[in-house]
Amino acid sequence: MFFIINPIAGGEDNIKFCQYFFQSLKEDCSFYVLSKHGEAKEISKNLSTKEQLIIAVGGDGTVNEIASSLVNSNATLAIIPRGSGNGLARTLHIPLKKKKEILNYLLNHKIIQIDTGNINDQTFFCTAGIGFEGKIAHLFDKKENNKRGFQQYLQLIIQQAITYKPVHAKIRIDDKIIDDDFSSICFANANQWGNNGFIAPTAKLTDGLLNVTLIKPFPITNLGVIVTALLGGYIDMIPHYVTTYKAKEIEIIEISNPEGHIDGEPYFIQPKTKISINKQSLNVAVPIDFQEQSVRKLDEIELKINNLNNTILSSIQNSSVPTHTIELKKLLFNQLKKLLRR
Repeated sequence: MFFIINPIAGGEDNIKFCQYFFQSLKEDCSFYVLSKHGEAKEISKNLSTKEQLIIAVGGDGTVNEIASSLVNSNATLAIIPRGSGNGLARTLHIPLKKKKEILNYLLNHKIIQIDTGNINDQTFFCTAGIGFEGKIAHLFDKKENNKRGFQQYLQLIIQQAITYKPVHAKIRIDDKIIDDDFSSICFANANQWGNNGFIAPTAKLTDGLLNVTLIKPFPITNLGVIVTALLGGYIDMIPHYVTTYKAKEIEIIEISNPEGHIDGEPYFIQPKTKISINKQSLNVAVPIDFQEQSVRKLDEIELKINNLNNTILSSIQNSSVPTHTIELKKLLFNQLKKLLRR
């Protein structure tokens, strides 16, 4: 086993966190601690020729760097999730926090082959996208304190949602041309962005297809409905504002704002960009009982909307948003109830 550790992913001391595994595995493991961006890709590239387990310790950005060098190799990727979103790890049901569970996963797992996405000469494993999610990725990358976590993301999302201007895009999804304004355009290999925000609830890592989720501009009073649908795993069931496709190839023909992201990291997606799938091209270690399954959580929706509304209200009160938008709290709940009755 070879550990590649991002020591500060998620704002934590990940070297200290990994001491438990080093002591348990003893001579059966080696490790490398990263010190700069891009280093993980070179380290994993040198290891990719061997049939061994390479353990990415970090968030989706670290996982992307490491896994990109392991595509179509004999090496196998394992993940110790230490980021703020941990989208791929969550999709693969990899334990997130408990050290004993993580150790058991490292010692007792099965290996599957998952698809990977291509965007120009870059590889992605969870999602890539343009629009609001790209804007957030670029802004979040510029935050001076660089604090990461769901609450920080949510606060930034709510602040930007009030004034965000949609992008105009002309895209080809296989043989279909779509030309319209969008709040978000997501290309998904996995079912979520991270933090269980299920942008593509029906996506599968092994079906040889990308899911495309298009979200059209929507009234700010529907923000709670949209976010709760993401958390509940039914964004594809929202009428009027959301359309989904499954495709093998997508092309960006025109885009008014190229701010995008790849696995949560900022990236500019220019016109003429092509996005495609590379079938079953990465070996991944998953828990023995792993099975891809539905992520829909409609039975938990009332609890989620109450928690979400409290978070949204708190974020609005602590931001520069006009005070009249505090009334969103009541509107959000009513919108959700109307939606579920349709």
